[in-house]
Amino acid sequence: MSVAIPASPLTLSGFALYTTDYCNASDNVGQTGQSPTATQLTVNSSSIGTGQQLNVTVTVKSTNQSQNDRSGAIVLSANGKTVATLQIPNNSVGTATIASTLDGSALPQGTNNLSAAYSGDPVYLASSSNPVEITVGTPSFALASQSTTLDLLGAPGSTISTGVTLTPDFGFNAAVQLSCSGLPANTSCSFDQSQLMVSGAPASARVTFTNKGTAQAALNTKQIPGRGLGVLACGLVGLCFIRRRSRLVMLIGLVMIGSFLAGCGSSLSARNSPAGSYAVTLNATGGGITESSKVTLNIQ
Repeated sequence: MSVAIPASPLTLSGFALYTTDYCNASDNVGQTGQSPTATQLTVNSSSIGTGQQLNVTVTVKSTNQSQNDRSGAIVLSANGKTVATLQIPNNSVGTATIASTLDGSALPQGTNNLSAAYSGDPVYLASSSNPVEITVGTPSFALASQSTTLDLLGAPGSTISTGVTLTPDFGFNAAVQLSCSGLPANTSCSFDQSQLMVSGAPASARVTFTNKGTAQAALNTKQIPGRGLGVLACGLVGLCFIRRRSRLVMLIGLVMIGSFLAGCGSSLSARNSPAGSYAVTLNATGGGITESSKVTLNIQ
């Protein structure tokens, strides 16, 4: 079994693990000289965020199977600088294993070489572990789109979608809100999950772009312009048979009617997403961090 002990730059009292074997009367190892030892350091992660906890385990054992009492201290160092000291209690026997936690704030940001050194005692020789590389950084995440170029048809109701992935780094753990910006007119974007919980492993969602245009049917009035001219001609002839005072009013009315009928012959345009290439931005915000990714949206 192992006992967890919090680590700090101060010297801490710890507990050792004991083997089931004890020295017997015929075992005189350690009476004629110090026994050699080996120290091993293991960690639960090769990267942590500032302020997060790193679990460390240090094991000190005799390389010649000596089971004499063990004492001394274990010094944890990062890049040659002491960051914590763990004390092995007196009367510890055989192999000693100490589990502890190290706060990420005790390590500088960037790459650190963490090592453990056993001080030795009158019976056991000192030894050091091989360095373990630990990277410390600010908790963050990366946003990536499965496709960077998407083609959307210009017809109303057309859609195109792609996947987005959020990958945490340095222990990022927070809810992230997804959104879009830079959309062309009459175009929308939606996510199947507008909020993702990002913690420990990548999280994914799908974004869909939709042409929100509304088509308007063209009015089939090919004969209306000609009819409008006929109405206007008939009206002008009729002016000859009415009083002079009413002619002006009737003339104005005929001009307005003729213009309206002539205009009805043209088709009405549809209100669709305008054709072209647009740089749309996918946004992800959470944990005080905002990340973005560009997607080229081609509307045909």
